[in-house]
Amino acid sequence: MVNAMIFLSHNYKDKAFVEHIARILEDIYGRERIFYDSWSIQPGDGIIDKMNSGLEKAEFFFFFITGNSLASKMVTMEWQNALMKSTQTTLKFIPIKCDDSIVPALLTQNLYLDLYSNGVESVSAQMKDIIDGESTFKPEKPEFSNLSYDLKVNDDNSIILHISAGYFLEPIPDCLLLFEDDLDQNSYSCTIDENMYSSGFQKDLKLDNGTSYDAIFVAVNRGITKKIPMIVSLSRKDGNQLRLKLVLHKKETNKWVEIPRVLNKNINPGIIDYNNFPMKF
Repeated sequence: MVNAMIFLSHNYKDKAFVEHIARILEDIYGRERIFYDSWSIQPGDGIIDKMNSGLEKAEFFFFFITGNSLASKMVTMEWQNALMKSTQTTLKFIPIKCDDSIVPALLTQNLYLDLYSNGVESVSAQMKDIIDGESTFKPEKPEFSNLSYDLKVNDDNSIILHISAGYFLEPIPDCLLLFEDDLDQNSYSCTIDENMYSSGFQKDLKLDNGTSYDAIFVAVNRGITKKIPMIVSLSRKDGNQLRLKLVLHKKETNKWVEIPRVLNKNINPGIIDYNNFPMKF
């Protein structure tokens, strides 16, 4: 097992996804090898002293670049000291681009990991590859979801559903909408507010827990971002309101996870993982 110390530099406002990655690394290397402030700095500790101590021991310094971290004087001092140390020692300085912020000029010569474009799974595997040369890591942490949704019910009982990425681009746009209604292909209307999209229907889609729902498949011909969500218009043709139960997102072949409701909320209500149920789309 690698004995290297790993330093995660970030702003507290980005903990929703940074802690998810920290826990992935913790499962691989152990908490004692990762400097992450939430567990490395305890009440009563001197913050700067602890930061300096962690930096002195670190062999890998991952800097999560966001608008929040770039605006923080503490984080700026942290990553600039680490960058200087990397020019004088064996410390490896690895920036991670997490949103559409401009990478600081001092770091333009550094190759960076692109969380914003590639997602958590890919970047977590790259981080592991950097640390110990292996690239077979497949994280299965359900606590964090880049996607979330919200909906609005109109006066005519139609629904406007927004599916949005909270932090970085989600390259797989395939989603399943599960309903408690008794539907068929002619009993509802489903449109997406753009030219190129896909939609389909499956009756009595059975999940691993034994429950069944009528399901509508939706997807767009692009990735989903925070600024450009997928907007779906739904209605029953009999005028009644559709009863949406779950929104699922395709993670890989035959693997779907629940998207939590409430946009841009850092506290996630939990993700339910539904694997290997039949697909006919």
